[in-house]
Amino acid sequence: DGLIVELGKNITIPPDYEILEGENLWVYPGLIDSLNSQYLMIDKEKKKEHGKSEPGDKKKASQELLKTAGLFKMKSGDINKNLQSGITVINLLPEKEMITGLSSIVTVVEAEEPGKALIKADYWLGVAFQVDSVNAYPNQLLGAVAYIRQLISDVQYYKMHKQRWERSKAGIPRPEYNQYFEELVPFAIGKEKILFLCKNKNDILRAIKMGKEHKLNYVIADLGSEAFKVIPEIKKAGVDIILTPHIDIPKTSIYAQQGSYVKEKAEKEIYPKNAALLEKAGIKFAIGSIGSGDPGKFTKELDVLFNSGLSKEKALRAMTTDAASILGLKTALGSIEKGKIADLIITEGKLWEKDSKIKYAFIDGIKNELKAPARDSKPGVNATGSWSGTISGIIGEMPVKFDLVQEGGEITGTLSAEGGSWDITNGSVSGNSITFDAAVSLASRDIVVSVSVTIEGDEMKGSLTLGRMGEMELKASRTPGEV
Repeated sequence: DGLIVELGKNITIPPDYEILEGENLWVYPGLIDSLNSQYLMIDKEKKKEHGKSEPGDKKKASQELLKTAGLFKMKSGDINKNLQSGITVINLLPEKEMITGLSSIVTVVEAEEPGKALIKADYWLGVAFQVDSVNAYPNQLLGAVAYIRQLISDVQYYKMHKQRWERSKAGIPRPEYNQYFEELVPFAIGKEKILFLCKNKNDILRAIKMGKEHKLNYVIADLGSEAFKVIPEIKKAGVDIILTPHIDIPKTSIYAQQGSYVKEKAEKEIYPKNAALLEKAGIKFAIGSIGSGDPGKFTKELDVLFNSGLSKEKALRAMTTDAASILGLKTALGSIEKGKIADLIITEGKLWEKDSKIKYAFIDGIKNELKAPARDSKPGVNATGSWSGTISGIIGEMPVKFDLVQEGGEITGTLSAEGGSWDITNGSVSGNSITFDAAVSLASRDIVVSVSVTIEGDEMKGSLTLGRMGEMELKASRTPGEV
């Protein structure tokens, strides 16, 4: 039934046993990817409804908390890539909006029904200190922090008012029922975990302060690789951390403000040491692939952390025992023990050593024999070049420019518009479609832009989503001769 029945010497071998032959084979628990947003299929309507009310707004009763159970889908190619990297379990969480929604923990298996892959549905609540609107509150960082703090206080008061009324109804106004607040109560009172998505050291300090102030049960996702700058505060708070090997230096970093040479030097020499410094400080952490975009790239980024001092033993704990503990699954996953879920990987050669490879992956006790990773099929387009065009929608019509560099299935480059130029992140190519994000600064506010387009020759068309301002039409043409 998908569980480990027995292990060790002198055990009774069942009659339907199978021998796995090979030399220098190692058996590990399946690796746990503790934070990923890649495989969530969130439709446009849910994006429009999600997170658009404000604390104190009378409309808040109809606000919707985004739930991810049933919103994830993995293609066979995605499954193979994860298994070839040793990943058998993923914690999926939306990363956009301030109240991002609820995460779901899934096993890496192809299933017609999402429920067959679910381990925990609608589990952690994601909260981010980010601004995603230019003309609606909260449209500045200070407002975003105030919004989150006020929302937690409102939900705590809602719970207290309801309890008082239920104890003694006489003389107490009947509380107005609020479905959104009902769903947030377990997180606001510390019963369930909040995952603070922190893009720099200041966000980490904000999360710690807010956690203490409201007595929250919380975890910190260090998306900016700056936890090493606030190790004493993290240790004092006793909070668990989720790291990503994807290095994305925050705009607030002094190294990001001194030119590209200093920034690139810090990306190579300073920020990759983040995990090793946390290991040295004895801080428990898990590792997630958020920002990497592809399991193969995630594994390569792990190598950078190893070369910067992170021990492979600590990394293994961060993706097995410690990950299972932080995710609340230590009795089900993370180690090879009787009664636990039979998610296992068998490697030829020690995991993460040179020339080692994963030969088998067991998901819920079902064997998957893995072949050498197939070469990625050639993308249907080459997006490299300078593209000029316009976006049109609620803001009218605005000129925009993309300078893109395509390497295989990845896209990097810059997005430029009136007000500045910004680096592209999470860029990928599939057939003749490309997608990428950028954190743009408008009127001193950082807003996440998401672009999804198709390319036919030298013409590009699709959509650009500008935070809460919604989706706008995008059309652009490539400068001749720049393929």
